[in-house]
Amino acid sequence: MSFAFIGFGEVSYCISKGFRKDFGETVALTAYDVMLGSGKPIEKTVRERAAEVRVTLADSLKEAIKDADIVFCAVQGAYSLEVGRSARDFVKAGAIYVDLTTANPAHKFALGEAFAEKGIEFVDAAMLGALPVSLHKVPMLVSGTGAARAVPLMRERNMDVTLVQGPAGEASKIKLTRSVFMKGMQALLVETFLFARKAGVENIVMDSITESMDKGGFKTMAERMICADLIHAERRSHEVSDSILVMRDLEVEPIMASATVQRLKASAALGYREELTGKAPKTLAEAYALWEKKNYV
Repeated sequence: MSFAFIGFGEVSYCISKGFRKDFGETVALTAYDVMLGSGKPIEKTVRERAAEVRVTLADSLKEAIKDADIVFCAVQGAYSLEVGRSARDFVKAGAIYVDLTTANPAHKFALGEAFAEKGIEFVDAAMLGALPVSLHKVPMLVSGTGAARAVPLMRERNMDVTLVQGPAGEASKIKLTRSVFMKGMQALLVETFLFARKAGVENIVMDSITESMDKGGFKTMAERMICADLIHAERRSHEVSDSILVMRDLEVEPIMASATVQRLKASAALGYREELTGKAPKTLAEAYALWEKKNYV
């Protein structure tokens, strides 16, 4: 089986590295990157990485993908639509086009429609893990017209893929929803420990948060926090507002903390502390129903 990569940055390099580690020379790998021939410093990196994992670099998009069984698009998300529309003219009959980018789900859907017009199977793939650690085995969700056929082919190459029912865009929708938490948690951690370091309490705060997070598992903690938000949001908004005053005294910019207060105030404005007489719902289903009752979701 042969694979081609459009864009040879971190994603394509890591997947290629994994393929070579597991399958040696039994897979044919080609790639095209717009930086080739540019003379820019990044071109050197592209060429060095390709040489390391023995990927053949093509001089054009057409040459890179025309003979591939599976084409992976790994450009920046903003260019996914433009690149896909160009690439569909060069994908061979029977091949599958897999878009690995973080493009808007609506763009993935549009690309799926555009490829369907040419009779080409399209896959929206969303990576959910740490690529440099997992390489080609990074967990992926896939949707779109070519997803069902792509899953067994990708699994043959030890790729960790899960089928999501629905058109292109569904897999990316899940990833982007998840990203609000995963990237938001990273930003919140950075801000918390900027504050803790300035206050000289970073070790105590780390130990305290670790103890809280380790109790009962994530799902239990998330359910408890979401349900409690409906009755405790107002009090907690005041608490974080006090934290912001201290942050400003220490010259730590409260970006995430300010957003936290805004979200807590929005929850408090639902008025459920009084309506529920201070008793939080016990399940996520109950919390969701209360959100919907007030058109919060």
